[in-house]
Amino acid sequence: QPETPPAQPTVKPLFENLTARLRHRHSASNDAASSVQGSLPRDFGSLSPGTAWSATGGTNGAELWLIHGGQTGPSRVGIGPGDSYKYAGLDPGHHVGGEVLAILSVKLGTTNIATFGTKGSLDPNVPSQLLPLNATAAEVLKPLSLPSYPGPLAMTDIDGDGDLDLFVGGRCVPGRWPAPASSTILRLEGGRYAADTEADPVLKNIGLVSGAVFSDLDDDGDPDLALACEWGPVRVLINEKGRLVDATKAWGLGNEIGLWNGIIAGDFNNDGRMDLMASNEGLNNGVAIRNGRAGRIMMAYGDLRGDGTFGFLEGVEDSARGTWVALRPFNQVALTWPSLRDRFPSYSAYNHASFDEILGDARQRATLIRADTFASTIFLNRSNKFEATMLPMEAQRAPCFGIGLGDFDGDGNEDVFLAQNLSAVDSITPPANSGDGVLLRGRGDGSFQALPPKESGIRQRGDGRGVAAADFNRDGRLDLVVAQHNHSTLLFRNDTGKPGIHVQLNGSSVNPDAIGASVRLIYANRKGPRREVRAGGGYLSQDEPRILMGAAEPVVGVEVRWPQGKAIRIPVQPNSQSAEATYGKPLGTGE
Repeated sequence: QPETPPAQPTVKPLFENLTARLRHRHSASNDAASSVQGSLPRDFGSLSPGTAWSATGGTNGAELWLIHGGQTGPSRVGIGPGDSYKYAGLDPGHHVGGEVLAILSVKLGTTNIATFGTKGSLDPNVPSQLLPLNATAAEVLKPLSLPSYPGPLAMTDIDGDGDLDLFVGGRCVPGRWPAPASSTILRLEGGRYAADTEADPVLKNIGLVSGAVFSDLDDDGDPDLALACEWGPVRVLINEKGRLVDATKAWGLGNEIGLWNGIIAGDFNNDGRMDLMASNEGLNNGVAIRNGRAGRIMMAYGDLRGDGTFGFLEGVEDSARGTWVALRPFNQVALTWPSLRDRFPSYSAYNHASFDEILGDARQRATLIRADTFASTIFLNRSNKFEATMLPMEAQRAPCFGIGLGDFDGDGNEDVFLAQNLSAVDSITPPANSGDGVLLRGRGDGSFQALPPKESGIRQRGDGRGVAAADFNRDGRLDLVVAQHNHSTLLFRNDTGKPGIHVQLNGSSVNPDAIGASVRLIYANRKGPRREVRAGGGYLSQDEPRILMGAAEPVVGVEVRWPQGKAIRIPVQPNSQSAEATYGKPLGTGE
């Protein structure tokens, strides 16, 4: 008898699933875009929720904001060492009365945490709002009507005056999708947040913004803004003396037109420059094929019927005929464009017509846009130019939304987790829900290895949306929360990653968490990746603004770059698991 080979040792996965202990489920809202504009390719009611870790700090754990859906306002849960869970609702007097889409929770003083949220309305007669969700936020913000259905939230000090400015992305104009929406910046003036009218030119009709992140892309010490846009490019707005200037084409991104969802900035090749990663439709949708660019889709929108009402028509390339044709079947298009039946008396006549023939005279009144990039993509920063490379195929099996950033395995390179799947589609589109979520282990050179669920410990089968990272049990490893639409919120505790170094940044009195600062670990002969402190990023979400860095080698120091660019070095003692820097104190040597 041949000998039985020895059993292979069981390798414990990186994360352990604690979802059952969190006990939270998002419930779908009935606020669907189809009730306003007819059938859309995506139901906007299905694109939430986000999630956020609050800026609590300290050693007692982290506070997580949970979005319930429907008319139930958000709640929060404090998760600490020993897997303790303490639940709380909104402060008295802050009832929302509708679904919150995105949340930001930041320190505006040494002890005061302000929490903001957006409430969306797809009814053109009912404005969407930016709301204060606690008493501290109410001191600086009155409920504010927004020009567009809201997308992401993000905060940083744009103009260099010390306090935090607030960006609200415009996701769509109710009743006029896919016409570009306007976004908003609010600045703190006289103790209150108010819309910055001088920022209007660059943000007016900037696009269908689904993701936003502030990052110092040009390495000049001030925050720039990157936007993920549906039916548009990944936009880059460079900060020039406190004003944002659209530099999308100059940075080589003007031709990457996609259905972008989320966006994050990270130093993925360890060169100190901030790269971008954006989540997209993926390559399993029947239009996009393996190289991510061969399939193309078109959209004509405007007053197609000639009666003052807004409509749209989707087109796709027919390679066999060498022309563009309508993507949707005759009966569906004719529901919102009845006069087509007069020009095309049969299904056959419509099916044999080109896209331009179907548009007819409406071509003169329509705006045409095209999309040809569907792969979720990394954009490596090559000094004022981005170089695009598609992510591994595991990230292309389904649409990706949330992106969680961190060194999850603790090897000194940045990793990411992408949430996947989109089930709520129109009647002729198959659900795109074959993803499990994917953890990409960074190699430190801009490339990634996809970990299977048995190694990562993460299997996300619902419609993943917001993703956020925090070390909630304070063991030196980054944990993850993944929000799912109309499904359980997933909580994963990092059990086997190598513990990292916590860098405590004590910012100014008006920006105590040092939002906009960055950190690099210093080794004997090189430096690790740069990590920025942020409020908002990925997809409708916020990581805990607490820096935890994995180390590839023994650490001899930490480079800290404060908001607006001043840098210092902090010495680190051998085998130390922490370092601390305080704004205004000359620790180490300046650079």
